[in-house]
Amino acid sequence: MMSEFLPKFVAAQCMRAGPLGSHIEAFAALLAGRGYAASTTKEQVLLVADLGRWLGRRKLEVGDLNEGRAVQFLRHRRRRGRTSRSSGTVLRVALELLREVGVVGPIAPAAESAIERVEHAFAQHLLQERGLSGASQANYVPVVRRLLTRRFGTGPVQLDMLGADDVTRFVAHEARTLSPGRVKLTVTALRGFLRWLHRRGDTRTDLAGVVPRVADWRLATLP
Repeated sequence: MMSEFLPKFVAAQCMRAGPLGSHIEAFAALLAGRGYAASTTKEQVLLVADLGRWLGRRKLEVGDLNEGRAVQFLRHRRRRGRTSRSSGTVLRVALELLREVGVVGPIAPAAESAIERVEHAFAQHLLQERGLSGASQANYVPVVRRLLTRRFGTGPVQLDMLGADDVTRFVAHEARTLSPGRVKLTVTALRGFLRWLHRRGDTRTDLAGVVPRVADWRLATLP
């Protein structure tokens, strides 16, 4: 295809694109196959060739390329006044192509947050030690997320700082916003979670004992 599509221009960019040189032709063919105009393709090939030269100057190989490197490159171009609104989109297309041919590795999974790590560990406990179904996990794990988010927000998750007041305030909030049936499920999940934390040594005391019964809690505000 490239013998008919900007052959001299693409060949020149292949020679100048450093570690990406051998992939410029395939990138141009991909753009042509998606119906890009010749002028647009030329602009985008120039951008990817510039990325290749940027990698080369930093002694980086194609396998070092990822979304983080692409952001660094765009910042570099922005400082030089050479970026445009479409640059990020172009680089996403380039990374897609390079992943298709196995040059760039897959997108790394996002790092788990502290709350997510606790959630996943508790879910494994429910599955492996208690033998609960996926439906039970789906009901129990969100309770953990709500409790920890309410107590710690986006700050450090210090499980040994959980206290009786945190538990009772959480149940009070849940009782005001959920149906009686959901509150009962929340209380059951909460007790299981707090017992598990204590057995793991994450809390000094077993806070499951301070979780109020649903009937007692609903009557607590009556005169």
